[in-house]
Amino acid sequence: MYLSKKILSCLFVLVMPFTACQHSVSLSTNVSVNFDYLKGTWLQKESEILTFVDFYSPHEARFVHAANMEVVYDTFYYAIEGNQMSIKWKQSEAQETLHQLTKVDERTFKLSNFTVIPENPDIFYLKKEIVTDTFNDTIEIATDKIYCDKVNGFCLQMLSVPADSRCPEGAECVWAGDAHVVFDMVFDNKGGRQHFTLHTNAAFATDTLINNIRLTLIELLPYPVLNQTIKPKDYIVKVVVEKIE
Repeated sequence: MYLSKKILSCLFVLVMPFTACQHSVSLSTNVSVNFDYLKGTWLQKESEILTFVDFYSPHEARFVHAANMEVVYDTFYYAIEGNQMSIKWKQSEAQETLHQLTKVDERTFKLSNFTVIPENPDIFYLKKEIVTDTFNDTIEIATDKIYCDKVNGFCLQMLSVPADSRCPEGAECVWAGDAHVVFDMVFDNKGGRQHFTLHTNAAFATDTLINNIRLTLIELLPYPVLNQTIKPKDYIVKVVVEKIE
C-alpha cells in the first residue's frame, strides 16, 4: 500500500500497512464489535505532525494527515475479530493487511505494524475531539480535546496538570498556591513541535512566545474545593492566543 503523493511528500513519520501479513479477516462478513469504543477521532501520539484516524462507521475509517493546515484523507475498510484488525485501503490494489489492536484504556489504543520504521512497530493513538472555536481570542481546551488554529497554522492540547497546589475554597492558606499545566503545540511541517509549561500564579511563567504566537494561561478549571479531589480528565484550561507581528 502506498499513500498519496501529497502525504508522502510531507509526512515526517510515514504510516502505511505492513505488507508481510499472512492472514486476513473477511471485510464483507465480520461486524466490528468494538465500534462503540473506536468511534471518533484518534490522534497519533508519536507523530511530529498531525496524524489522525477517524472511525466513522463499523466498516470504514479515514487516515487523516494535516500539514500546512491542508487536510488530506485516505479511506480504508476495516474489520475486527478479537484483537486483530484487518485493513484494506480503498484507493489501492494492495491486499488486506492484519494488525494487532490493543486497548490500553478507554482513551488509548495501540496498533501493530502500522509503520515502516522498525524501531517503532506499534503506534499509540489517543482519543481526541478537534475544536476550532475561540471567544474573543480565548480558547478552552479539555483533556480530551485538541484546538486547531487554521489561520496561524498550529494545534494545541493540554497534556497534563502534574501539580495543583492552589488554595482550596473553604481552606485558610498562607499563599494562593499554584497549578502548572503542560501543553503540546504542533505547527505545520515547517514549524515542528514543542512542549511547554504555564502556571496559574503570576509569580511564575503564565505566558510563552513561540513562533510569534503568544499563549497566556488565564484560568484553570475547576478551582479546588476543600476535601474534594479533581480528576485529571475534568480539567479545562482557558488560554488567550495572540499573533505577535
